Amino acid sequence: MQIPGRGQRFILTVRPLDWYAGSVGSGAFVDEVSDTAVYVVFDGGIRESFPPARFAEYFKPEEHAAVATQPPSNSAQGSTRTASGRMLLP
Repeated sequence: MQIPGRGQRFILTVRPLDWYAGSVGSGAFVDEVSDTAVYVVFDGGIRESFPPARFAEYFKPEEHAAVATQPPSNSAQGSTRTASGRMLLP
Protein backbone atom coordinates (compact mmCIF):
# COMPACT_ATOMS: atom_id res chain seq x y z
CA MET A 1 0.00 0.00 0.00
CA GLN A 2 1.22 3.47 -0.81
CA ILE A 3 1.52 6.03 1.96
CA PRO A 4 -1.91 7.65 2.26
CA GLY A 5 -2.32 11.34 1.57
CA ARG A 6 -3.82 13.91 3.88
CA GLY A 7 -7.58 14.15 3.44
CA GLN A 8 -8.04 10.69 1.90
CA ARG A 9 -10.98 8.66 3.24
CA PHE A 10 -10.66 5.11 4.49
CA ILE A 11 -12.83 2.47 6.11
CA LEU A 12 -11.65 0.33 9.01
CA THR A 13 -12.16 -3.19 7.63
CA VAL A 14 -10.32 -5.30 10.22
CA ARG A 15 -10.99 -5.28 13.96
CA PRO A 16 -8.08 -3.38 15.53
CA LEU A 17 -6.23 -4.40 18.66
CA ASP A 18 -8.08 -3.37 21.83
CA TRP A 19 -5.98 -0.28 22.54
CA TYR A 20 -6.86 1.38 19.23
CA ALA A 21 -9.99 3.47 18.69
CA GLY A 22 -12.47 2.54 15.98
CA SER A 23 -14.53 -0.44 15.04
CA VAL A 24 -15.07 -2.37 11.82
CA GLY A 25 -17.02 -0.26 9.36
CA SER A 26 -15.94 3.09 10.84
CA GLY A 27 -15.09 5.78 8.32
CA ALA A 28 -12.08 8.04 8.82
CA PHE A 29 -9.96 10.55 6.97
CA VAL A 30 -6.19 10.92 7.12
CA ASP A 31 -5.31 14.01 9.14
CA GLU A 32 -1.53 13.72 9.17
CA VAL A 33 1.19 11.32 8.01
CA SER A 34 4.74 10.91 9.32
CA ASP A 35 7.41 8.23 8.97
CA THR A 36 6.22 6.57 12.18
CA ALA A 37 2.45 7.15 12.24
CA VAL A 38 -0.69 7.73 10.22
CA TYR A 39 -3.12 9.97 12.13
CA VAL A 40 -6.79 9.54 11.28
CA VAL A 41 -9.94 11.27 12.47
CA PHE A 42 -12.93 8.95 12.67
CA ASP A 43 -16.35 10.21 11.61
CA GLY A 44 -17.29 10.47 15.31
CA GLY A 45 -14.43 12.96 15.86
CA ILE A 46 -11.93 10.69 17.64
CA ARG A 47 -8.33 11.15 16.48
CA GLU A 48 -6.07 8.10 16.56
CA SER A 49 -2.63 7.19 15.28
CA PHE A 50 -1.55 3.90 13.74
CA PRO A 51 1.91 2.72 12.72
CA PRO A 52 2.03 2.61 8.91
CA ALA A 53 2.10 -1.23 8.86
CA ARG A 54 -0.99 -1.44 11.11
CA PHE A 55 -2.76 1.23 9.06
CA ALA A 56 -2.19 -0.81 5.89
CA GLU A 57 -3.49 -3.93 7.66
CA TYR A 58 -6.61 -2.31 9.15
CA PHE A 59 -7.80 0.25 6.57
CA LYS A 60 -8.91 0.15 2.96
CA PRO A 61 -9.69 3.14 0.75
CA GLU A 62 -13.37 3.96 1.04
CA GLU A 63 -14.15 3.11 -2.57
CA HIS A 64 -12.50 -0.34 -2.28
CA ALA A 65 -13.62 -1.32 1.22
CA ALA A 66 -15.34 -4.62 1.75
CA VAL A 67 -16.39 -4.68 5.39
CA ALA A 68 -16.87 -8.06 7.05
CA THR A 69 -20.46 -8.46 8.17
CA GLN A 70 -19.96 -11.64 10.21
CA PRO A 71 -18.40 -11.42 13.70
CA PRO A 72 -15.14 -13.34 14.23
CA SER A 73 -15.81 -16.99 15.01
CA ASN A 74 -14.07 -16.70 18.39
CA SER A 75 -16.26 -13.82 19.57
CA ALA A 76 -18.45 -14.43 22.60
CA GLN A 77 -22.13 -14.47 21.69
CA GLY A 78 -24.27 -12.05 23.67
CA SER A 79 -21.30 -10.14 25.03
CA THR A 80 -20.89 -6.38 24.95
CA ARG A 81 -17.90 -4.05 25.04
CA THR A 82 -17.26 -1.24 27.48
CA ALA A 83 -16.03 2.16 26.30
CA SER A 84 -12.46 1.00 26.99
CA GLY A 85 -12.97 -2.04 24.77
CA ARG A 86 -13.19 -4.70 27.47
CA MET A 87 -15.61 -7.59 26.94
CA LEU A 88 -18.53 -8.04 29.35
CA LEU A 89 -19.74 -11.61 29.20
CA PRO A 90 -23.41 -12.41 29.81
